[in-house]
Amino acid sequence: MLTLFAFAGSSDAAGPLPQDDGLQHMGPATCASTVCHGRVLEAGESNVLLNEYRTWSKHDRHSGAYLTLLNDESLAIAGKLGLENAHEADICLDCHADNVAPDKRGMRFHIDDGVGCEACHGGAERWLTSHATEGATHQQNIEAGLYPTDDLRARGELCLSCHLGTSDKFATHRIMGAGHPRLAFEMDTFTIREPEHYRVDDDYRQRKSDESATRRWAAGALVTARRYAELLQGKLFTDHPLYPEIGLFDCHSCHDSFKDLGWKAQPSTASLGPGQVRLNDSSLLIAMVVLSQFDEAKGSELYSLIQALHDASGRDRQSVVAVSGGIAELLKPYESKAAEQQLAPDKLRAARSGILKLGEQGEFVDYVGAEQAVMSIDVLSYALGDPSPDAKSTLSRMFQVVDDDDGYVPSRLVQEFRAFKALAGVQ
Repeated sequence: MLTLFAFAGSSDAAGPLPQDDGLQHMGPATCASTVCHGRVLEAGESNVLLNEYRTWSKHDRHSGAYLTLLNDESLAIAGKLGLENAHEADICLDCHADNVAPDKRGMRFHIDDGVGCEACHGGAERWLTSHATEGATHQQNIEAGLYPTDDLRARGELCLSCHLGTSDKFATHRIMGAGHPRLAFEMDTFTIREPEHYRVDDDYRQRKSDESATRRWAAGALVTARRYAELLQGKLFTDHPLYPEIGLFDCHSCHDSFKDLGWKAQPSTASLGPGQVRLNDSSLLIAMVVLSQFDEAKGSELYSLIQALHDASGRDRQSVVAVSGGIAELLKPYESKAAEQQLAPDKLRAARSGILKLGEQGEFVDYVGAEQAVMSIDVLSYALGDPSPDAKSTLSRMFQVVDDDDGYVPSRLVQEFRAFKALAGVQ
């Protein structure tokens, strides 16, 4: 039996997340001045764009996250959960707003601003007036409480605290049963769609760090898999008296039509028979592909652990805790490598080939895994800059296949995987 590893509630790379940083959160209005981050157009004379507030307020869905809690769907969800409403319930505000303690809210802080600047960048109490002064360094700002979102590991921890969840705030099966949408995340895709409000140029690289689409993808994949493995060691999995939190399992293990009689074992879940509920391994399989590009033997070891995890889920909880602890420890040393080392084109092509081959083997018959696979192929293909018009059309069809989980047909995606392999010259 593998050693049991303690659940880590905060990022090794960054310390506490902004919601728990203990600092005064001053509110987005303190960033909105035209001499700060509120310009309409990008600034040419500055090392930052200075229109970040406008990008957030006009184009970023985070700014409307609180308002979502006021619509009819949220009201219905709240009613089913026995809540008076959604917009005053911590269980909702923890991810739909910058829900810091009342005594940590500054004079211009408003909870209805949604997921504002400080929900990601940390309470500005100690760095608001100093972060733009001449001579101030990025490290000094971090020491004053700025959250290091430029560190891809820390960014992953932050994003996943809502887009996957923590042991203390999680979109449980009960919440989803009441009507909450299923969560998904891939760090590069979500960074672009946010949309980005910064530019990685020479100045950014000098002041902060380097990043690329594939670094975001690789680091995000490893952090996601490790965080999921840690959730399997925490109270969501171990403390429920009758059965573990069902939200940790693959939704489509159960939510399939009774008329679909086409069940067959996937290679990684060969130990599970029909009707058994499968753990959500979508992030683990992508992480295995990433890990293989840094160390092929470690990638193979992770695949064996994924198989062992599924086998353990059919036995007892402690076996799952033990195996997931081994997965988390295996991944941790490679997160910084993925964040800091740019994979060479041959490695990126190998990663894409690996995902396509897994798809052909039936590893992504489940919708969540398919969604992760398609987003990954998209990131890698555009980073390589080599998709032909026909390949781009095939990518578009892949996204159409996974556009709606109710209409997902695995055989259609396998067909598109094969078409893309042929177009991309993958053996």
